[in-house]
Amino acid sequence: METAQQQALQKILLVNEDQETGLDLCSMGLSTLPTEIRDLRQLEYLHLTDNNLTDLPNWFWEMTNLKELYISDNQLVRLASGIGNLTKLEKLVITNNQLDSLPNEIGNLSNLEHLSLRNNNLKELPENIVNLKNLRYLFLSSNQLKKLPKNFTRLENLVELYFTGNNLSEVEDDFWHFDQMTDLCFSLNPTFNTLPKECSNLKNLKRLFLNGCSMKQLPESLTQLHGLEWLYIKDNNLEKLPAGFENMSDLIRIDIRNNPLTNLESTLDKMPIPPVLNELG
Repeated sequence: METAQQQALQKILLVNEDQETGLDLCSMGLSTLPTEIRDLRQLEYLHLTDNNLTDLPNWFWEMTNLKELYISDNQLVRLASGIGNLTKLEKLVITNNQLDSLPNEIGNLSNLEHLSLRNNNLKELPENIVNLKNLRYLFLSSNQLKKLPKNFTRLENLVELYFTGNNLSEVEDDFWHFDQMTDLCFSLNPTFNTLPKECSNLKNLKRLFLNGCSMKQLPESLTQLHGLEWLYIKDNNLEKLPAGFENMSDLIRIDIRNNPLTNLESTLDKMPIPPVLNELG
């Protein structure tokens, strides 16, 4: 029976022979990478998901033509500073690993548009992450983040931002000025219990997730988000929906389970087309 290394080598040789730009080594049980990958300088897409990698070799950071790199479901405990050499990267997915920090050099990835770091052990983000000016999709759920770097709003092109399951308690006042933001999730941050009135500045927001944040009230300014379509606020301590909620005519769906609301029915009765209400289960 061929070993994982032998199977991987066969794939590498075929890619090299045909000068293909993509290599898929997913789910092969690899604990180390074959050095022959080093010769594939033409690679733009590399998939290493679902292996047993604990580190990446120094030569790996010579793969400077990579545009998409997938390393999810491994055992990585660190990223070397060499990550900063991969300046053509547009998509980097490292979910389900054991990273507890990121090197500052990640801020060199000037073409990066999509960064997923879900399900790691990150306690903070490097200051230089705010240099990723082209970043549009940032997924940080299920880490141990307590705060965000200063000048986080320099990531001005963010469209989707997910913080589910961290330890954030608050963000800087200027956080609420992402002009292109459509999706924002703070769910399961139990100490993030106040949504500031400045949330109304997110004029393009379509989906807002605040499940399990111990919130007692929502600001009236929330109702100024006229384009909001989804509002998920279950498992909080809300007693009332804010005045003017009935004017949020673009709402399609709300999940408001497990809140001691006293004005839910009366508010929905005032809405010409009430949103789909998920109140059971």
